[in-house]
Amino acid sequence: GRRIKSSANQPTNQPMLPSFDQSSNEEDEWGHHSTAPEEESSHHSSHDLRQMANVAFASNDLDSAVPLYSMAIETLMQENTLIDCDSDENSNEKLQESIDFMVVLLSNRSVCLFKMESYQESKVDAEQAWNISKES
Repeated sequence: GRRIKSSANQPTNQPMLPSFDQSSNEEDEWGHHSTAPEEESSHHSSHDLRQMANVAFASNDLDSAVPLYSMAIETLMQENTLIDCDSDENSNEKLQESIDFMVVLLSNRSVCLFKMESYQESKVDAEQAWNISKES
């Protein structure tokens, strides 16, 4: 009989989204402040970036929202390294808030990626958010 070639296993012609890991190119463009930031005003905080991403998401501009969430995640991780656990008696509270915020950012980016049909990346973010929330 005639065999119809199944296209189920064929990769789609969608452009590959960059994977948002530590080696992301975003750092070159955005992480160029080599000195420790004394003033937060020198660059956007993770909360500012989340706000911008939320606005993009609300207007269904997912192509802008995803990199903004990614930058918010990167920035939050940098902000975490500035929390001084020895001299700051509120450091545990700050770290917990930061962990909760990371879960929100990962979840938000996961939703964007899902809507863009980048299901694998969406799943990775969702699982990461789930694992972080379980540990905290």
